[in-house]
Amino acid sequence: EHEGLNDGQVRDDDRLNADATIDKRSMKMAAMSRTVTSLPRSSLASLRVAGLGPHLNGRGVRNPTRRRQLKRRWKGTSFNSIFPSRLSPCVDPGFEYTHLEVNGQLWRFIPGTGENVSIVVDPLVGELDFSLPESIYSAKPKVLRDPHETIERIVESQPTAILLTQSLDDHTHPPTLRKLKERLFSRETQSNPAPLIIAPPSAKEKLLGIFGDLPSARDSIRILKPGESLQLGESTSIQATSGSLVGPPWQNPENGYVVESKPLSLSVYYEPHNDVDPKTKLMGVVADIVIVPMREQLLTPFFKLVYGASRAVSLAKYLKAKHVIPLRNGEIEARGILSELIQSEDSVREVAGKLYFRGVRIPRGVNVINNRPGVPVMVETVITDAGNDRET
Repeated sequence: EHEGLNDGQVRDDDRLNADATIDKRSMKMAAMSRTVTSLPRSSLASLRVAGLGPHLNGRGVRNPTRRRQLKRRWKGTSFNSIFPSRLSPCVDPGFEYTHLEVNGQLWRFIPGTGENVSIVVDPLVGELDFSLPESIYSAKPKVLRDPHETIERIVESQPTAILLTQSLDDHTHPPTLRKLKERLFSRETQSNPAPLIIAPPSAKEKLLGIFGDLPSARDSIRILKPGESLQLGESTSIQATSGSLVGPPWQNPENGYVVESKPLSLSVYYEPHNDVDPKTKLMGVVADIVIVPMREQLLTPFFKLVYGASRAVSLAKYLKAKHVIPLRNGEIEARGILSELIQSEDSVREVAGKLYFRGVRIPRGVNVINNRPGVPVMVETVITDAGNDRET
C-alpha cells in the first residue's frame, strides 16, 4: 500500500488512520455509556444494548438512520459534555439482563438511589442429564463452559433471591443449587444476607432434599402458588402466575412470575415454556418487559415442549410490553437418543447479530432485544427533571 509514497506521506496516512480508529472507538464508548443527551422524547425510548449496537427500531433490529444522527451529534464531543445538564433528562440505569445459558439468567434492578436487587433465575451450570444415562440424554452449555466462572458471576452479584419456575432439572438443577448452597449459605463463605429461594409447590421436596441440612438455607425457602406474592425488601415484589403444564393433565401447572420494581416503575414477566393462555392465566397482568422463548421445540412433531415467536408476540401484545427478551433456552450442546427426537422450528434467524422473523409481525413500539450468553443487556429508564415522567 505504501509503494510509491515518500516517508512523509506514509506518516500522514498512518496518522489519519489512527485518528479515524480513535474516533470510532470514542463513538462506540459514547454510545455504550449510560447517559442520554438532550434528545427528543421519541429518542428517550431508545434501547442501548452493550455489544449489540446502541439503538434498535421497533422491530428489534438496528436503526441505521438514528445511529448516523447520533454519530454526527457526538462527533468531536467530549465525554464531559454528554452528561445531562439540569434541564436535560437524567438517566436511571434500569433493568440489566444476562443469559447464563439453558434457562439460567441473572437479573439486576438498578435504581438511581437505594440498593440494587439481584435475582438469579433457574440457574444451571455443568451437565444436564435429568438423571438419565448419557446415551439417552445429556446436555451442557455451548458458550459458558466453565461452571466455576458462572458460579462466581452469580456469587459476585450478591443475589437477593434465587427464582425457580419449575421442579424439573433444567430449572431446579441439584448440582448447581448445591454449589450455590456452599457459596451463599454456609457460614464459612457467607458474607451477605442469605438469598430467598422462591419456587413452585412442585419443587418443595426437591429443595428440602438439597437445603434441608443447612438451617440458614432451609429457612430461606419460600413456596409460592399462582396468585401469591412476596416482597424483596421494600422496593421489589414478586408475584407467582400460573405457568406451563409439564406433566399429566391432572397435575398443577408450574409457575411464571411478575417482578415489579417500585423505584423504577418497571415490571418483568417471565415464563420459560410460553405454554400459557394469557386470557385465562394472566388476567389483569401488565408488564414492561417480557422474557419468553422465541424458538419452538418439539418432541417429535406431535408434542410441543416450548412455544415460539408467534405466541411470544401475542403475549407481549396482551401484556402491553415495550420490550421482549428472547430466552435462548434451546441453544445447547445435547447428545443421546432423546436429543435426536427434539426438533426446533425457527421463525426467527440471527444474522450478524440481528434477528429476522419469518411469518411473525412484531407490533409497532415493541423492541425485541437480542442477547448473547454472558453479555449483559440493559433496558434504561429515564426520568425528566421537569416532572415525574418515566420511559424505558
